[in-house]
Amino acid sequence: MGMHAIVAAAAAAAVGASPLDGLNFRPPAIPLFTTDPFMQTWMRGDNATAAQVTHWDGAEKQMAGLIRVDGQTHQWLGACTPQPRTAPGPLTAGPLMGTDIAPGAHDVGSFADAGADNCNVRCYNAPQCVAFVRRGGRCWLKSAAGPAVPSLGATAYVIDAAAKPACATRGLRQKRVSALPTRTVFELELPGVLAVNATFLQTMFTEDYVRLSRPVYYLHVDVAVLDGRPHDVALYFDATAQHAVNAFNQKVRWSSWNDRGAGFEGVQIGNAAQKVLGSKGDFVNIDWGYLHLAKPAGDAATTLWAGSAAAARDAFAQRGALPAAADTRQPRAVQDDTPALATAHVFAFDAATAAASHTIMLAYDDVKSVYFFGDELTALWQRNYTDIQHAIAAAHAERAAMLAKSEAHDAALVASYAAKTGAKYAALLALSYRQTLAATKLVWNDRRNATWNFLKEISTNGDMQTMDVIYPASPMLIHTQPDLLKLLLLPVLAYAHNETAVKFGDPYSPHQLGVYPIANATTAQQEAMPLENSGNMMLMLLALIQRGTARDASFVAPFFAMLKGWADELVRTTEFPANQICTDDFTGPLPNNTNLGAKGIVAIAAFAEICGTPGAGNDDGAVACGVYTDAAKQYAATWMKYARADGPMPHAKMSFNDVPGVEDSWSLKYNLLWQQLLGLDGPFPWAAVVEPEVAYYKAKANAYGIPMDPRHTYVKTDWLSWAAAMASTVAAPGDGDRDFHFIADPIFKYCNETASRDPFTDLYRTDTGVQDRGGFIARPVIGGLFARMLL
Repeated sequence: MGMHAIVAAAAAAAVGASPLDGLNFRPPAIPLFTTDPFMQTWMRGDNATAAQVTHWDGAEKQMAGLIRVDGQTHQWLGACTPQPRTAPGPLTAGPLMGTDIAPGAHDVGSFADAGADNCNVRCYNAPQCVAFVRRGGRCWLKSAAGPAVPSLGATAYVIDAAAKPACATRGLRQKRVSALPTRTVFELELPGVLAVNATFLQTMFTEDYVRLSRPVYYLHVDVAVLDGRPHDVALYFDATAQHAVNAFNQKVRWSSWNDRGAGFEGVQIGNAAQKVLGSKGDFVNIDWGYLHLAKPAGDAATTLWAGSAAAARDAFAQRGALPAAADTRQPRAVQDDTPALATAHVFAFDAATAAASHTIMLAYDDVKSVYFFGDELTALWQRNYTDIQHAIAAAHAERAAMLAKSEAHDAALVASYAAKTGAKYAALLALSYRQTLAATKLVWNDRRNATWNFLKEISTNGDMQTMDVIYPASPMLIHTQPDLLKLLLLPVLAYAHNETAVKFGDPYSPHQLGVYPIANATTAQQEAMPLENSGNMMLMLLALIQRGTARDASFVAPFFAMLKGWADELVRTTEFPANQICTDDFTGPLPNNTNLGAKGIVAIAAFAEICGTPGAGNDDGAVACGVYTDAAKQYAATWMKYARADGPMPHAKMSFNDVPGVEDSWSLKYNLLWQQLLGLDGPFPWAAVVEPEVAYYKAKANAYGIPMDPRHTYVKTDWLSWAAAMASTVAAPGDGDRDFHFIADPIFKYCNETASRDPFTDLYRTDTGVQDRGGFIARPVIGGLFARMLL
């Protein structure tokens, strides 16, 4: 086999022929290891060396990759690491009081504001940064110096880019990046000499809870010689202590271990002051537990080291090896000569060896994962492995099998996505898969002898088990593994059913359980969304009964009386919804909200179905289920009467009432979609309602999609995808796909073109393609894009 054939075979093995080939899709941010609310690493750029690796929130979580070829060192992961600046550098503009720079765009990092000098130093040391903005207690690093926008409370600064530290290494050339459901593959090369494929693999197989839960991550590197000559090649990787703390002034300790039983040795690093489950919040990173880097005990070609990241990188760049001397200055602050776990591996390339591979094993042991009303719950994987060392050993033993499974799994999913939705939308679904799952954590509840699942809202606040976040995320879970959704709802139902020490007293579904990872919310701490939350619960419960693994309604039975009470409250309040907020709470309350009313009406019909399902709790027929069916039909007739508007084209208004300042009243009625998702015969006459709605939406389209309503240009990505799914159900054969793509394709356009280099957002401006409001990133609600797969 020739050299080019070997490279082609390696590339095919890593990515495979795919419907996504030729798209040249450029995600706004590239997922690396994204597995749970805390372990999330992203590349905010086009290629593997575009910037430093960050958490979803923009906090730096450096991972560096180097490769040394015949005495020359090249970067393959992370930004180059010159000698960092320790003092502030010169400014070309600023401080500009009352000024922001490109709000929602060109963000390359953010962190708690520790003063202008600290922001300055960190901007100079971030390769893409040319400006920074201090706003709302945070510092935002920017890759552009404009446009400058007036903004009360913001202060902008522009640094002298010519004074930034110089880079000692050059990056490998990137040919392609593929963000797939369970892995991300970078295809890189040293032109004419070497091809390098780096695969970030997470075993996020939704049918396999053990591996889905196991916090061991594979970085699989394939190297192939292009010129047929022998070469000296060594590989380097490190992950810094930034992964194990929330604030970089926190001190860390590191150590080595050798587990003879597991046959593995490793290095670990963690907070010197371990306070397990000691913090909670949104822009809050884990600061307990330990990061591990490991190798088989007999692997003489691989070395491990812990200590100064700068020393390890410099030693490898100069000699192709890790430092010989131990770094014993500990504990020390992460920001003090940042410590890291590092590994180096020497490849043996000669005239007879044209290709080789190496798998780097990284893991994070969080010790305890969730606090639930007095109980500290461990991650599910701990029931299957003695400790993290044995989990690493087991994962390593099956590394080839897991890579093969990932390749087959992802290829099958992407092919099914493309067959139903087209290649562009399939790329969005592939990107959404991991993002949705990475907001969740599987745990074991000893008290109940059961597996539960917990979710963090992410970036809009740190709420836990937020009902109006689970709801839009649910299509992805229903499509891939409905029981994962059930395991999210059971803790909410248990709390609402007063099975916890803290009692719940509202006559409708809770909004959340607390702030991740601490579930301890009281009734008084709930966000009041009565129709929203109860409606969401009814719709998802019926979906689980219809599509659950066992098609079994018995899990609902213990809660049936409570659900009936919520349904009765829906009957009492839905026909003319009161002035209240809905899931789109950032738009404010709205009386007689037609989209919210549609949710309540379909939810009442859904409860009627639950009520009549054998095993759900009404087998004795004590509750007259038809009462709810009749109420839903009556309210649908009311809705159609008061929502109707005839001009300039027939459509449903955003409220039964006139909305101040809005002459053309309309909105995306995305909640209607659940009538189709649940296969209900009513309560709305589907075509009569939805056909004019879709036609009206299309008339309101901007370059990057259709706004949610006339008050703003922004749209929620999940709701826009639901509008597209609705469009696919009402048109003549062939036209449904056309209308679906008319509404959905602008989401792809946004992702491919936006200057907002953050994890996939669910709120952006449809006219400019810029992320809105600075949050709404990396959220599980992006799983809503899977609704089309359920039709």
